[in-house]
Amino acid sequence: MGNQPAIGNVSARFNDYYVTGDRIGSGTFAVVKRCYRKSDPKQAFAVKIIDKKNLTPRELVGLKYEIKILQAMEHPLVIKAVDVFEDRRKVKIVLELCEGGDLFDQMLKVKDKRLAKKKQHKSYAKLLAR
Repeated sequence: MGNQPAIGNVSARFNDYYVTGDRIGSGTFAVVKRCYRKSDPKQAFAVKIIDKKNLTPRELVGLKYEIKILQAMEHPLVIKAVDVFEDRRKVKIVLELCEGGDLFDQMLKVKDKRLAKKKQHKSYAKLLAR
């Protein structure tokens, strides 16, 4: 990242604390895999693996803000960042694991679009009420 401050923990290595499992998703900038703490292999997490070479300097700044927000959020309906690791090539964000996809995925599953809108509004209302 050049002269920019580090995003995550650069002194610790992800592989010292976690073991990765199967791939559970991917996006434009990242791959998401299931992972487990070596100290407690029964508890599963998701790790978002971002290759820094695919990001512009502006996107790296945006990633920093995303991580800060995820770490600061204390809400039962928002996934929290548990750990963040960074090396020369990658940023790895360990997140609480949410089975079943995100809110958008759930909306796509509803056949009746009016019902989908109602479900969406209820979900957003719950999120904002806390």
